[in-house]
Amino acid sequence: MSDREIDPDVLGYIFEKYINQKQMGAYYTKEDITGYICRSTIIPALFDKANLSLDLLDLPKNIAAYLYPALKQADRLPTETDREYAARQERVRKLIADARTGTIATINDAITANLNLEAMIFDLVPFLEAQPLHRLYQALATLSILDPTCGAPRGAMRYCPNGIAERRNRSRRDERRPHCA
Repeated sequence: MSDREIDPDVLGYIFEKYINQKQMGAYYTKEDITGYICRSTIIPALFDKANLSLDLLDLPKNIAAYLYPALKQADRLPTETDREYAARQERVRKLIADARTGTIATINDAITANLNLEAMIFDLVPFLEAQPLHRLYQALATLSILDPTCGAPRGAMRYCPNGIAERRNRSRRDERRPHCA
């Protein structure tokens, strides 16, 4: 990105600063928040619709693969206090212990534990047999998402697995209709 380009965060700031938010109900939400919301709703919906289980991921043994890098980083994070560092290390120990005791057994448990759901679903797919894989395909094919941003760069469709949003948006554009989900 060059110095002459404006990124979405700057536009969002300007948008929030100069519109009448209370009457319009308009707010700009940053990518990390919209990403979290989308991943924490779309992926569990796919798990539920396809009746998928986390069992094939063997979480008691592989939980570390689904912890976000900042959480499991051994060194201090920038600006992290001693107390925050100790709390983060304790959080990792507790998550590993919970996985080993079976406390983290469902997709909803994984949400509560703030595990990387995106990595989980991508890792799960190669282990699925024909029927569960077909159910996942059906769930993807029939998934409806209300995306009020109509496919904006930070919209919900960006978080759909396997580029479904790109294919869906391309086909809708080809039909010369708006590409809202």
